[in-house]
Amino acid sequence: MTENGGISAFDKEHAHEVIIIQLMRIYDLLLAQLSVENPEKAQQLVALHEVGQTFMPVPSFAVDDD
Repeated sequence: MTENGGISAFDKEHAHEVIIIQLMRIYDLLLAQLSVENPEKAQQLVALHEVGQTFMPVPSFAVDDD
């Protein structure tokens, strides 16, 4: 805990959650980069997520065509 009573991301007891969040952010960035370089492959990967055929949750980053 921090001096003001908040939770510190650097506490060992929270390391697992912090690492997972960081990895998910990196994954989202890589998917964004793939969507620029090869939109078809990015869409295929998103489709796999939507039907549950990947080990990761659905990417949190999304751009709708609205």
